[in-house]
Amino acid sequence: MVGIGIIGAAVGLAITVTEAVFRTAYAEIFWGPNEKTTVTLGIEPVWFGGGRSQIFIKELPERAAGIVMRDGRIIFTDTTGAQRTLGDGESLKIGRLRVVVHARN
Repeated sequence: MVGIGIIGAAVGLAITVTEAVFRTAYAEIFWGPNEKTTVTLGIEPVWFGGGRSQIFIKELPERAAGIVMRDGRIIFTDTTGAQRTLGDGESLKIGRLRVVVHARN
């Protein structure tokens, strides 16, 4: 049993390290003063809002905002469908959350 636990821990660590080394863009989501989640950005948008959005924000409609990595750029889509490019380290407010995006060249 201990051996299985060690193998599981090693696989989890390997996945975490590999994901951190090879990701090119990610978003830090600040829920509160001491609570942060990091999500990798890719070709599928990360949606913020109510309903079936990946980042659930009760007071917002489903898919109220989205962030995606496309053609080497981080693209933000707002509730109207308008899009704009975000730069490395740029911060924005989505509902009650603060989101900071990062990109590696």
